[in-house]
Amino acid sequence: MITVDITVNDEGKVTDVIMDGHADHGEYGHDIVCAGASAVLFGSVNAIIGLTSE
Repeated sequence: MITVDITVNDEGKVTDVIMDGHADHGEYGHDIVCAGASAVLFGSVNAIIGLTSE
């Protein structure tokens, strides 16, 4: 299972995003489901940073 943990500080700002686990669809390093999950997470985080940076 792939999990994503998001840490928010006392001001309500995200300080950490940690993705962990494995989809178990293929061997480590050759799992298209893990690759897709990583791509979606990285794209989302980069978009949020781009849209909210001051």
